[in-house]
Amino acid sequence: YVVRSKYIDAVVSVGDSTLVDESGTELACRISSLNIEQAKMFTQTGSADDSYVNRVILKDGRYPEKAGECLIDAAAVKKYESLGIGSVIRLSAKDSAVNDALNVQELKIVGTVDSPMYISDERGNTQVGSGALSSFVFVDEDDFKTNEINELFVKINYDDIYDKFSDEYASIVDKIASEIKLISADAMSSNLSYLKIEYNNKISNTVNFKPILIKETRSLFCDIMDTSRFKNISFIISPS
Repeated sequence: YVVRSKYIDAVVSVGDSTLVDESGTELACRISSLNIEQAKMFTQTGSADDSYVNRVILKDGRYPEKAGECLIDAAAVKKYESLGIGSVIRLSAKDSAVNDALNVQELKIVGTVDSPMYISDERGNTQVGSGALSSFVFVDEDDFKTNEINELFVKINYDDIYDKFSDEYASIVDKIASEIKLISADAMSSNLSYLKIEYNNKISNTVNFKPILIKETRSLFCDIMDTSRFKNISFIISPS
């Protein structure tokens, strides 16, 4: 099974203040899409079909029922006094990325959750804030305005055959991951060609042309897969 997901990273503020921890580090979180109906069903019945992976555990509150409501990392609520059920958080990132990705820039916390995606205190790396994720947030899939998918969760057929901590299992996962990276490289090449055409058309319609360095294009597609060979790519878009 392959489950498509979307996310955007942002710095979190409450009121007029950006949240910081005891060391002064800004709270950077990953806002991910979640199939709310599947999550509700799993909580109510304890069962779900195989397409519902990385199943969250509702710790407090309820699931989102309308746009602009969210679930947040239960550990973050314990760490930051200004976070809790009913709190409204404001999201910000460079280059208006949040505005481009989400239909809303403020989210009301209605529930807290644990997620198997985050089993240690470390939440991962990011390009916003200090460079380290401190928390996570889930919103309904419809809160994302973009159709771009930047995350895939893959459940393999051998999941129940091999010990998940065995070398055999690791070898199979590595092989599948390599095949996905090859496919993603073709997809990125195709999308980059489309973007060049799109930006060239926009530039050709302007009176004063200036070469545009599309750094965000590189970041966009490097986020899809961890492919280091794309890290040094930059693009000068011209009307030629």
